[in-house]
Amino acid sequence: ENYDPGSRAAVLSRGLIGSLGERVVVASPIYKHHFDLRTGECLETPANSVSAFPARVENGHVWVAV
Repeated sequence: ENYDPGSRAAVLSRGLIGSLGERVVVASPIYKHHFDLRTGECLETPANSVSAFPARVENGHVWVAV
């Protein structure tokens, strides 16, 4: 999901990608909460987790299962 429940804004696509330990995360640009890209879990506030969708790159195209 692109929606950040903490700020109530569609901004996750503008966040920074990085890692925390073994997890690949996106940091929300507003409150800097970290969301696990595989599971959607919000590391700081699990109640604010978002949906995550399986994706793959094939022949230069990104496929997302929704």
